[in-house]
Parts: sequence; structure tokens; C-alpha cells
Amino acid sequence: MKSFEAYFPPLTGFRALAAWLVLIFHYNPCAPEGTFGLASAIINEWHMGVSFFFVLSGFLITWKYYQRISFTSRYLREYFLKRLARIYPLYFILTTITFILYLVEKKSFHGNDGILYFLNLTFLKGFFNDFKFTLIPQAWSLTVEECFYFLAPLIFLLVSKKNFWLFLLPVILFSLGLLLTFVSAELSDLLTLKTYGFFKNNTFMLTFTIFGRSFEFFIGIGLALFLKKKGTELYRRAHLTSLSILMLALFTGVLAFGNLSPALKLLIHQGLIPLSAGVLILGLVKENSIVKSILASKPLELLGKSSYALYLVHIGFIPTWAAAYISDNSFVIALIVVASSYILWRWVEEPLHKYVLKWGRKSN
Repeated sequence: MKSFEAYFPPLTGFRALAAWLVLIFHYNPCAPEGTFGLASAIINEWHMGVSFFFVLSGFLITWKYYQRISFTSRYLREYFLKRLARIYPLYFILTTITFILYLVEKKSFHGNDGILYFLNLTFLKGFFNDFKFTLIPQAWSLTVEECFYFLAPLIFLLVSKKNFWLFLLPVILFSLGLLLTFVSAELSDLLTLKTYGFFKNNTFMLTFTIFGRSFEFFIGIGLALFLKKKGTELYRRAHLTSLSILMLALFTGVLAFGNLSPALKLLIHQGLIPLSAGVLILGLVKENSIVKSILASKPLELLGKSSYALYLVHIGFIPTWAAAYISDNSFVIALIVVASSYILWRWVEEPLHKYVLKWGRKSN
């Protein structure tokens, strides 16, 4: 479609925004609550950046691959090669380094350590409560992301046949998650197996697995399909960007200061926040605004391109090393983390991405 581009600079900046929300959430500069109690309470809800990632991923993968869907071996090989080249090389290197440092600190190796390394390397750790925060703690979300990548071709095939699959599939995935949680609990009790917290309970399933987080991806999928089919009819002055910011501010305030039940908090974080993020993405694609100009700027674009590296290293051996040997000042640590993420993106992630693509295509 001539009215849209294959690459959206403001969405790269949006990815930087999501990564920085998670970064600031983990290193809340206003905590412990006291003089800055209000600000601290707001920042404590900024793990919503993970939802931003999931919605954006659903949108971008659909935009890029939906109309080229095919279950031929050539298509699937190319699709999975691109996903592997983008995500895995840097993750493998950082996970392996972290594991080696973990063993050096322990000064021993046990069977569970082998399981830990295997589950981390295969992105399976996110299914196990006992392992979800091991090695690179924040990488539990990559289990969710990789599950979506594997399911995306099937999702696109079904949705291309009948539109109702767009609404039915999240319900099916949620139901499968409930079933897996029930079966895991029953087998653990019946056979007294050590399951390492595999689908430990419904809260775990809803928070940390694709079965509970699929709604966020389907918002992105639905948004991309809407733009492909009805995008040219969308009024450019609908003020979607402003509306989405107001929605996000409202829901963040309710989460921070409202006396809400855990279920209602989960509904807002994994329902209303993703919907607001979807409205923001729509505004960034269709409208001209100050927010779009900022997110499309070169500095934000660079931060967006290095956001995956930033996400992987903002908790781990780099900030730990910086705090121990350079400075425990949070601002200094943040500068080191940002600089490290840029270096890793520029001289490790991007070259390896190109190499893996070239190698994969050459080896067929």
C-alpha cells in the first residue's frame, strides 16, 4: 500500500521507550518511597513496557509477514532464520557469559546447573517458576516472544481464512493455559514429580506465559490488519496520540494509587494498557504530532535499535561489575549500561545478525 512504509522510524523510538520504562522500573530512582513517594508509585507500574513490546511485536510481525504467509518449506525456513538471526546470537553470548560467571562464583557444578543452562539456552525457562528469573532475569519475556514467533505462521494462516480466528485464538490459548496448569498440578501431586514450578499456578500462567499474554500480541495483530484493510480511510486528525497518552496516564494513576485487587490490576496491565499502547501505535503511524517527531528523531532511533541489547544487559553482570569497580551511583551505572548496549548492538548484534542470515541462506 502506497500510504504506508515497511519501516516506521517512530515505532523504533517507541521500542526505545518501552525498554527505558523497564530499565527505570528496575532501577526506580525515587525508591524507597518517602519524599518522592508519588513518583516512586508511578514508576513501580512501568513494567508496562513489557506489554508495549508484545503489542509492538504483534504489529510488526503481522505487518511484515501476513500477506506473504505460506507453509512452504522455503517460506518457513526464511521466516525462522530471520527470527533466529535477530534474537539468538546476542542472547546466546550473554547467557553463556552469565552462566560461566555464575559457576565461577559458585565454584562447583551440579546437575541442576546443566538443567538451568539448557532451559535458558532454549528459551524454555519461562515455563518454570523456579527458573524464570535465572541468569538473565528479564529474559523470561523472550520465552513468551519466541512462542509467538513459532505460532505466528499458523495464526496468520487461520486468520487469513476466517476473521473470527482473531478473536477465538486468544480464548483457545487461555483455555490451554488453564488446562496445562491443572494437569501440571495434578501430575505433580499424583506422581510426586519435581516439576520445578512448571505452570505453577494460574497467576504464573497469566503473567509469564504466552497463554496468558497472547491478548497483547493479538492487539498488535488486529491493529496491523486494520491498517492494511482500512488504514487509508482513517481520519488523520483523530488525535489518537493524545488520547492514548491520556489513557496511559489515567490507567497508570489508577494502578499506582487505587486500592485494587490483584485481578483488577492484572486486567488493567494486560488488557487496558495494551489497548492504550495499540492506540498510541496507530497514532504514531497515521498522525503527525510532537510525540511522533520525538520518537522518530535520530537519537531515539539509535536507542530503539540498541534497545534489545539494553533490555538484555540492564540487569546482569555489566551493571553489577560497574557498581563494584567503577561507581555505585545509579546515574553512572545507567550511562555504562547504555554505552554497553550501543557497543553490543553496533559491533556484536548487528554483525552476527548479518552473518547468521548469510550463513543460513548459503547452507540452505
